[in-house]
Amino acid sequence: MNKLLAAVIVASSLPCAALAQLAPQASLQSPRVSGYYIPTDTLNIALPKEANLSAAWPSLSLELDGIDVTALATLENGQLQYTPAQRLAYGEHSLRLVQYKQDGSVNEWGYWQFDVRQSATIRQASAQSQVDVSLNQNVANHSSPVSPIPVDNFSAQGSGQFYASVEGGDATDGWALDGNANLALADDASQSLTGRQVDIPSFTVTAKQGRYSVTAGDQALLQAGLLSSGYQARGVSSTVVLGALDSAVTVFSVAANQRIGIDGGLGISDGDNRLTGARWQYQPWQTQNADVYLAASYISGKSSQADFGSVDYYAQPSVNEGSAWNLVFDSQFMQQQLRVRLEGANTEYDFDGINNGYEAVKDDAWSALVLFQPAPPQSKVDLTLGVEAQRIGSYYYSLANGQLPADKKFQRVFLNGATDSTKGSWYWESAYTTESNNLSKNAAFAITDMSQWALSGGYNQYEPATALAWLGLPSYNIAMRGVRLTDDYTPIGYIANNLTTESINANAAFAHPTWNWSLGVNEDKLHDYSGWQPNTRTRALQANAAKQFGDKYYLAIGWQLQQTRFITEQVNTRRQLYSLDANADFIPQVLSANISVGVNQTRAMDDPYYALRDQSTYASANIMWQVKQAKNNSAGLNLSFSVSHNEYKDQLYAFNNSEGYQAFIKLSTSLPSAFPGVL
Repeated sequence: MNKLLAAVIVASSLPCAALAQLAPQASLQSPRVSGYYIPTDTLNIALPKEANLSAAWPSLSLELDGIDVTALATLENGQLQYTPAQRLAYGEHSLRLVQYKQDGSVNEWGYWQFDVRQSATIRQASAQSQVDVSLNQNVANHSSPVSPIPVDNFSAQGSGQFYASVEGGDATDGWALDGNANLALADDASQSLTGRQVDIPSFTVTAKQGRYSVTAGDQALLQAGLLSSGYQARGVSSTVVLGALDSAVTVFSVAANQRIGIDGGLGISDGDNRLTGARWQYQPWQTQNADVYLAASYISGKSSQADFGSVDYYAQPSVNEGSAWNLVFDSQFMQQQLRVRLEGANTEYDFDGINNGYEAVKDDAWSALVLFQPAPPQSKVDLTLGVEAQRIGSYYYSLANGQLPADKKFQRVFLNGATDSTKGSWYWESAYTTESNNLSKNAAFAITDMSQWALSGGYNQYEPATALAWLGLPSYNIAMRGVRLTDDYTPIGYIANNLTTESINANAAFAHPTWNWSLGVNEDKLHDYSGWQPNTRTRALQANAAKQFGDKYYLAIGWQLQQTRFITEQVNTRRQLYSLDANADFIPQVLSANISVGVNQTRAMDDPYYALRDQSTYASANIMWQVKQAKNNSAGLNLSFSVSHNEYKDQLYAFNNSEGYQAFIKLSTSLPSAFPGVL
């Protein structure tokens, strides 16, 4: 809304006796710039001359967007002036002047709506950025035996994030342009993410006009599910909102593989690595108690290279082609206590490549999820009962979700809950899952069934028990899990899967105002009935404590004892771990230090597979000086010195011993910026 709306003066009164008396009429003065205010403008309200201001002033209340700001207003020469303590946000605002009389009546002296804009053309514009650069210099290092890898004595890295937004027109049919980008800097291109010293790993630009929008760059176009992983892809897309049908249609063209860096361009120039598709979203029903959401998507394209970061150093020489579609039904009913989500998908994919002998293979997949919360939202008991099922065909493969495991089906039922009382809160989680594979019964592969159960819970007490108050405020947690893996069919020449695993973990933590401590126990069991791996039972006991000394110093220590027993061989191995961590803020937000020490001792002389007796020690320390704190448009500066030491002692084979240390000086700077100045 570009123009200042006319003041709407309404006189109201709660008691009937006051209805006959109209409230005095106040007026909001026009802004300095015709049609709109700027964020720092003072709002001037001209009060009626006939009003007894000295008597009415104590009972007047000025409300901005429903918030009482009377304490910040001043009365001068028959005018009420209000200067915002902070910049007003761009957009529409409301201002109301009300008199609350002693007899309980309420008289409205004036009500206004006004627009805050950047300019007549631009409704609002903002920009933010953050640039970080660090320089690292190795000042000392030692390694025994001497490492064949050369030490990089100097390195420089940096990163940046940039965001800008411009909006214009009015609130109902305006336009907007948004953009963001990440910057990566490195002195050594071989150590950078993209292989360049300076690069833009990712970027996104979006333009909107009314119900139309266009996006270029990295974007998440499809929700995570059977068809898509939900990850971002590099490309272009266009969306139109169909208001009459409460729906939206998006068409897109994106890279089939991940693109990192500016060299990837828009990601659509390579026809052998490109996906095109469309997505339709429709919400036919939406109320306070229920809503229904429908979506349909289709993709088609080609792929001929491994994803960025793949361990495969050579791109696949053949070009694979495929297409896929899905339908999604997602709904909530019964005051949103019941959720039902259904998804069906179908794919067609040429696994051996185009024109390489075999035709593309079709397959399908489906998933279902039902969640029910029997207790109403205002109840103190929060229960969630869920049932989930999924089936993914043996040859199901979507170019937008290549990491999705195929050839399996699983079912899961779970019950989670939480409750609160005056003394404490409880929570619990339970689930049972079954899974099987090789749905096509291919004789070359095993048919394996897996079942798993899990149960966990905890209690957080708000006040310590009187007799045990010295222990601290308690918190208890326990978690148990069991897995059973068996083969219904095993190909000739292979060992059948036939094993079980069980685990239990319990922890008790106690907190005092300035210190805390905890104890925990854990047990893991593995029983392999096939004899392929040893049957073991591992138990662990751990203790931790931490203490805060005033506002400047902190100390934490930890200890853990692990014992593994080989059931068949009747032998035990032991391992102990020690840790220490200390922090000090000598001058808060200026000078601080940290020390960390870790020791790992292993006693496994009787290990039937690999005898071992050793000790690993790690220690590090650093001190950091904040030379200058970063502020908006003003760079900060930090200087730090760090040293680390590693030592390994093999008490059985001395030639495995090693030790070394490194020391670094690091200079880092950070520059945050924001327009129009709010950061």
